[in-house]
Amino acid sequence: MPWIGVTDPLRGDGMMVLVETPFDAMLSLLPDAEGRHWPQIFWAESLDSFRYSRQVSYQFVPEGGYVALAKAYREVAKRNGRVVPLREKLARKPDVGLLKGAPVLWGGTDVTDFIREARCFGILRAVLGNAHHGLRDPESLRDLNNSGYITSMYDSFADILPGPTGHGRDDIAETALHVRPGAGPATGWVDAMNTYATRSSSFALRALKTYVEKEVARYGTNGRFIDVDMAIHPREDWHPEHTFDRRQDIRYRREAFAWLDDLGLVLGTEHGNDWGIEFV
Repeated sequence: MPWIGVTDPLRGDGMMVLVETPFDAMLSLLPDAEGRHWPQIFWAESLDSFRYSRQVSYQFVPEGGYVALAKAYREVAKRNGRVVPLREKLARKPDVGLLKGAPVLWGGTDVTDFIREARCFGILRAVLGNAHHGLRDPESLRDLNNSGYITSMYDSFADILPGPTGHGRDDIAETALHVRPGAGPATGWVDAMNTYATRSSSFALRALKTYVEKEVARYGTNGRFIDVDMAIHPREDWHPEHTFDRRQDIRYRREAFAWLDDLGLVLGTEHGNDWGIEFV
């Protein structure tokens, strides 16, 4: 969230520092002469310039401490369209109700065999994180959905290997993020076998449209876990064919999450982030 609070635990009064233009902002806690730390905002450059007006505001509460500050920010988030209660998500996506009491489970075996045994131990709800792994019968996932489970697939539109546009692959020269002028493709995830490049968010939606609907149609999954993309900080892209600033980066990522949300899938992420919390 783009704010930090300072409260007095005895009196209960407090102050919120709200960054209203957050995508090029940094925060530091600086000590005063008495050793108390106070928040200070620093501004990062945007494509090597100031580019646009920056804004910080302060809100003060006379009592209630951090709870009062959290409630004050909730009102800000409401005005920005970020607050979508679960009951509203449930009305639009009934499968959201399957989250209640559901542990998140990952495995490599046929989930139908696992659930058949798990139900005997009272596991009647679960988010099955990689439900298609080891699956012998794709139709069985629809049966699991009807039985109260969320069947999900893993995804990320950030990390790519060379190949045709699709799940985890793309044209590196065309679509990779460049973090500085002349820097070349940015390195993403590195595992024991591969070094991935980072796909520019400007190509995220194009890639998702090549495979997500096909996978959902094949397996009948009702959920999807999106790794990386809501966790990493906003980034500039200096690729000469698609240069943009951090504000545009978030707009592209929001477009991708909004499209996935419109498919009716129950979406999860690596961690929540204020700029897209209404989608997940």
